[in-house]
Amino acid sequence: MRVISSLNIDVEAFVSNSYTKASFLSRYEYNIHPLNDTSEWPHVEGLHTILPPLRRRLPGMPCVKRKRDRAERELNGHTKHIMSRADIPLRCTICHQTGRNKATCNDPFPVC
Repeated sequence: MRVISSLNIDVEAFVSNSYTKASFLSRYEYNIHPLNDTSEWPHVEGLHTILPPLRRRLPGMPCVKRKRDRAERELNGHTKHIMSRADIPLRCTICHQTGRNKATCNDPFPVC
């Protein structure tokens, strides 16, 4: 533009009409009304539905949680087996009942 101006030639002769103000306003003359939901989209015949991309395993450390057996997954509810290492049921040190420990004891004042 500087060279064209130095030659005393009209610069606007070298600029496309698409850069004029009138051309800009004509592009945004129409309003685009938004649609509330995808159910309002027009259905076009012959187009393929685009599926989401396949999930891929991300880099990093693998999951350390143990995969449970089918029998373990079918168990419902709280089925915790409390056993010591010598296969002797644990006893509460407060009430001396089996199947509970000091932290889960329900008797605040046991009868000795």
